[in-house]
Amino acid sequence: MKQRRITAALLCAILLLSQCNFKIQAASPVTQRQVEAQLAALTEQYESVAYTDNFNGATQCKGFADMIYDALFHVGTIGIYPAGVYYYMESVSASTKEVGRVKPGYAALDASAVQPLLEQACPGDYIQMRRRDRSYGHSMIVLEANTTGLTVLHCNWRNDLTCSVNEFSWEDLSLISDGISLYHYKNYQTAGSFTDVTPDAWYYSYVTSICQAGVMAGVSETSFGPAEPMTRAMVVTVLYRLSQDTSTYQTTFTDVPAGTWYTNAVGWAQTYGLAAGYENGMFCPNDKITREQFAAFLYRFAVFEGRAQAGGGSDLAVFNDVSQVSGWAYPALQWAVAQKIISGTPNGYLHPLANATRAEAATILAKYISLFRVAE
Repeated sequence: MKQRRITAALLCAILLLSQCNFKIQAASPVTQRQVEAQLAALTEQYESVAYTDNFNGATQCKGFADMIYDALFHVGTIGIYPAGVYYYMESVSASTKEVGRVKPGYAALDASAVQPLLEQACPGDYIQMRRRDRSYGHSMIVLEANTTGLTVLHCNWRNDLTCSVNEFSWEDLSLISDGISLYHYKNYQTAGSFTDVTPDAWYYSYVTSICQAGVMAGVSETSFGPAEPMTRAMVVTVLYRLSQDTSTYQTTFTDVPAGTWYTNAVGWAQTYGLAAGYENGMFCPNDKITREQFAAFLYRFAVFEGRAQAGGGSDLAVFNDVSQVSGWAYPALQWAVAQKIISGTPNGYLHPLANATRAEAATILAKYISLFRVAE
């Protein structure tokens, strides 16, 4: 069973790495899909191998767990546990939060003691415990959480320095621990982590998909901002991420200073003719964009990728507000409607001049990826 699980995870990792070519950057949003893919590769590398290295002064199980956590999130040493205490850590990295801790003293096999805390765990989370059988510390990295327990990657479980994958039920975890704590990277965007994106929202699956692909991120750790308007800076940034280009670019726009979160994306878009800016030499990064402007950006990107050709497309005359479509945006909307990337309202309106929201952008981009990228 374990071999099938790891094989499936590795296939997912290979597919994701070939499509996204991601690099997890410090202090950057990290998606659950990225973490799972990285964990699959690390598990393949270290399982059944003796870990004898020293990571920032830590060895054995803590050195190994610290090294894996750093490989995922680039935080250095996560923290240190007080001498003789073992089950929690002090001086925790600023980019990591303590989810909670359970003090020693609970009964062995009492699942209710540890389950409320540990069922919050996500892949990549860090567990620090005091081992009940040996009265010293043990560190583990979560691979998977489900309704019955956790699967973890750790080292030196049997006092032989070997790295291993083990599945523990909630009862097992209460039996082997006497005091336990859980730690989570602050900028980790899990599936369904946004409080303003509920499962019953029409855009839920699209937002979840596009964020897990690393193309869009939230406006904060817990908010996606689905109703907020897209800006020109946001659009070129998501398209730059979608392009998988990692090069550095310069821009001549006078209102795009060096070092902003969108500078490189604007330079990329200008270099390849995806964003021409205005006659006054400005890009106006904070300007809101309309639905037809977003369609035009995406159409130019599709042509750039070789996925669209000039001419053809759907007849927009079926929409009641076709007269509002600007001439320069007509081919882009024809293409987008023909590909079913953009659709009108049930009562037959395109709303080309309405602001494009972040939820709409996520939906359109997710459809684009599903149409042109999944089969690759």
